[in-house]
Amino acid sequence: MAAPAEQTDLADRDPGRVHDGEHAHRDGREPRELPRHAGPVRGRRGAPAPRRLAPRRVAPRPAPLVSPPARLDTSGIEVLSFDCYGTIIDWDGGIAAAFAAVPAFRDQDLPALVAEREEIEKHFLAEPYRPYRDILRASLQETAARHGLSLSRDDLDAFAASMPTWPPFPDSTSALLQLQRHGSLAILSNVEREVLDASLAPLERAGVRFSAKITADRVHSYKPARAHFDAALAELELSASSILHVAGSRYHDIDPAAQLGWRAVFVDRRGDGGGAGTPTVRSLAELARSLGS
Repeated sequence: MAAPAEQTDLADRDPGRVHDGEHAHRDGREPRELPRHAGPVRGRRGAPAPRRLAPRRVAPRPAPLVSPPARLDTSGIEVLSFDCYGTIIDWDGGIAAAFAAVPAFRDQDLPALVAEREEIEKHFLAEPYRPYRDILRASLQETAARHGLSLSRDDLDAFAASMPTWPPFPDSTSALLQLQRHGSLAILSNVEREVLDASLAPLERAGVRFSAKITADRVHSYKPARAHFDAALAELELSASSILHVAGSRYHDIDPAAQLGWRAVFVDRRGDGGGAGTPTVRSLAELARSLGS
């Protein structure tokens, strides 16, 4: 995510800003000097006349950096489908903890390594299918190798095995319990079914119910490819117009869903910004509130 632009004082940018009671003009002319009088100026009836000052100029409001998100349309929606990791489960917190547990990464720039592994993973996802746990191992090993670091098999196995232990976001359970009042819930996830079931077990014990779970080991494919979306339509026996897809990744979910004609909501957990054409919320709790739960 790009770093925010450096803040500058509005007065430095706007020559029309008032400085210590002086009123400058936007056209570059010197401010008009007010007439000086030995005493107060009297009006027609002897009362002091009001002092006339140049009108204060207000700096225009800057244009937004991105177009405002589109309004959420839920008409005709029967199912709310979700990505899991990064939307329901705290992907960033979980993978950061998994990196921190690798001895070879001590004293390394962990956020940079995490971001690098994520880019490496995209190449593996586009290759012929293999289990996601293997992709986690391979992408971690390549990340380490690029920095001259050596990982043991135990390091790789522990990293891949940690995924079912990553916690849900604090709002996930309560928000999903509210959202399932608006329709059935489904999951489209890039992991194996056993991993997904372990991750969702705490939510399901609390009463969250999913009518469909489309996983990578079932379709032998990874999002952003379309196989997950096609399998969901077939299992749910619905058209895309009846499903609202909710996800925290543009690359894996929002962009391909839009290309396939699905309605979607971007859950901007990272604060990356929404963008034109995509309804955007910052959390599942915000989505539940917006639907009137």
